[in-house]
Amino acid sequence: MSVQFIACFFAIATGILFSASIASLWAAYNDEPPHLGLLQEGGPYAPFKGLILAFSAPTTLLWNGANAMAEGPVAGTVFLLTGLTLSLLQGVFIITAIFGIS
Repeated sequence: MSVQFIACFFAIATGILFSASIASLWAAYNDEPPHLGLLQEGGPYAPFKGLILAFSAPTTLLWNGANAMAEGPVAGTVFLLTGLTLSLLQGVFIITAIFGIS
């Protein structure tokens, strides 16, 4: 295993943990998981709801991908790969911007 593989794995894990914590905090506060219907409600908190959806998207995609694997492996694989890619991007951002590791 190379250093790049370990760094990518750490970034993916960081992105998944951050995304899951945001989704869990939202679910604990509102008694419902984040979903796209939040944007239809509008109101003064609509931009905040959009940020919640953006930050919790990797976990939502991974969960939907795992559930979709039973019905159709192609759709499930697309959801899983998209969720892992977003987790990688989110993890790299967190590691470089917040912790200052480059």
